[in-house]
Amino acid sequence: MISKEVLKKALLRYDGTLLVVSHDRDFLKGMTEKVVEFKDNNVKEYLGDIDYFLEKRKIEDMRSLEMGNQKANSSKTPEKPQDNMSTEELRNAQKLVAQIEKKITKKEEDLAILETQMADSAFYNRSDANTIVEKHKSLKSEINQLTEEWELQMSQTI
Repeated sequence: MISKEVLKKALLRYDGTLLVVSHDRDFLKGMTEKVVEFKDNNVKEYLGDIDYFLEKRKIEDMRSLEMGNQKANSSKTPEKPQDNMSTEELRNAQKLVAQIEKKITKKEEDLAILETQMADSAFYNRSDANTIVEKHKSLKSEINQLTEEWELQMSQTI
């Protein structure tokens, strides 16, 4: 048990990206920002930690149950998930989400470089300081816009 806690604390301190595979729910609590589920030859992403994933799965399982009851009580075919998107539309939306995520990551890397420059005590003595500050503001704005676009696309694919 102690080794698991030591590992968890070390992973939480790590500043990079990790792919953690575990069936231990207690270990995963508070560690993740995204959960990827591999089920029935499909991959589905859930933004949030393990508790969020489990809650969403419970809701989806309840919907499946309700859809089964509706199908038994009606000759109509139940609606498809993801707001009636076709498989191709869903794939395209997921590709767009991935593209937006790459753009955000690149802009965040650029922002980190600028912030490193701005953290230098002599930064504001530089002749290009104002230009860098403006570029910093612009990047933050672009990241905010991309994040809003990402949220919109994600709401359509979940």
